[in-house]
Amino acid sequence: MAFTYNNSLSADRDKIRFLIQDVDSSSVIFQDSELDGVLNIEGNLFRAVAIALRAIAMQPGKLAVAFSIGTRGEGLFSVDRRQLIPTLLKLADHWEERAISTPDEAWDRLDFGVDDFGRDISHYQGAIDD
Repeated sequence: MAFTYNNSLSADRDKIRFLIQDVDSSSVIFQDSELDGVLNIEGNLFRAVAIALRAIAMQPGKLAVAFSIGTRGEGLFSVDRRQLIPTLLKLADHWEERAISTPDEAWDRLDFGVDDFGRDISHYQGAIDD
């Protein structure tokens, strides 16, 4: 089992780890092979992030924790992580929407043209902003 993370975010796996905050080698959520597999299946970085977040939300034993120190829940300190699951699912929805709205290919615009003498006057316009 392997865990690698490079904070330069040069690889898609590193980008996924950053976006889901699986960056600490002492508390690994996913192995490299799992993230690579999800990315390979989905073929889209943002969809892979959404799948990873949903997978984390499916582990309620690790997430759904509520406790209080003191008497009858009215103590000095309390933690309620039960709302983390809906938050993870909302984040997953956000990344899924981002995947849908982001084109798989980047398109550039080249305006073609010919002047009165038959010379090429085409020119590059840059990336298309939709």
